[in-house]
Amino acid sequence: MKVTLFTVVALVCAGIAQAQYKYTAPINMNGIKADVTIEQKGKTASIKVNVRKGLTTKFAKIPAAGFAYHIHAAPVAKDDTTCMSTGGHHDPSEAAPKAVKKYGVYKCNASDPKNCEQGDLSGKHGNLPATKDGKTKASYKDEYILFPGKKGNIKGKSIVIHNNGTRVACANLVQVKPPKAPKPTPVPVPPPTKAGKKGYLLPLV
Repeated sequence: MKVTLFTVVALVCAGIAQAQYKYTAPINMNGIKADVTIEQKGKTASIKVNVRKGLTTKFAKIPAAGFAYHIHAAPVAKDDTTCMSTGGHHDPSEAAPKAVKKYGVYKCNASDPKNCEQGDLSGKHGNLPATKDGKTKASYKDEYILFPGKKGNIKGKSIVIHNNGTRVACANLVQVKPPKAPKPTPVPVPPPTKAGKKGYLLPLV
């Protein structure tokens, strides 16, 4: 089997391709238990929300509206029970200030997500519904979420759930370390060869 530079590069690239980023925010606050997972899938982000408890119709200030949730620009400080330490929405492209300057108000249009705040998850994909048992799930793709290696990425950010504007639960986005890629199978290397009298390649001994 012939070993070429292409083979080596392919093996290295295969290892790099597996090094995708994955973050999760394990929320456990004010009776709300949920996990928000953001995983890099090529050039897009796969986002999964699993609310196990707390987002009930009884708890919601406006049951029909449900609960907004966003990626916020700062992490949750130690002992913060109000989520105020998380700052505003993660908005590295300054979509909100630009909209306010142009239109007087910022409002995310789900049909035009490129002009939304990067962290405006509910604006782009809808609020989390209030349910009788407080449980709900959501999953979707978002091509505007940025991962480490690009400016304005989600490293060091947090997830905040709102109840009609009030911050009711939050957690830091924590990186999930990917499993180590398996070591490539060694490729047998044939012995060097030299040309014989008639031009045939003969093994060196």
